[in-house]
Amino acid sequence: MENDKKINLLIVDDDVITARSLQLMISKKYENINVETANGGFEAMRRIRQGDIDAVLTDVAMPDMNGCDLYRKIMETNDDIHVIMMSAYYDPSHSVVKAKLEGLKDVVPSLELIEKKDLVEQVFKKIEEHFLK
Repeated sequence: MENDKKINLLIVDDDVITARSLQLMISKKYENINVETANGGFEAMRRIRQGDIDAVLTDVAMPDMNGCDLYRKIMETNDDIHVIMMSAYYDPSHSVVKAKLEGLKDVVPSLELIEKKDLVEQVFKKIEEHFLK
């Protein structure tokens, strides 16, 4: 992606405080990233279908649709969207592992495992890796 193009990032998490905190921190660090939030998978898919989303940062555990199902639906809708998943689960039989086998490239630990600043740093690293080369 070109450095002068605005990147549209959608944060999906049923924890509104977490989503808004991440939105604020990412927006402060990167002027060329527009950050929106969605409270769950169904709201995220409605927004994605409207177009202009380049990347999604999603939690795995959400009541309406888990992050892995959301990943699959995003790939069916637009496989150019880059998905970064936050997960506290590392069981080899977990759906995150299955999603990785289906092409998911990025998983970062969730806030249950690390401090918010550490999560944000890992998200920054993924953003820089994929969009600010």
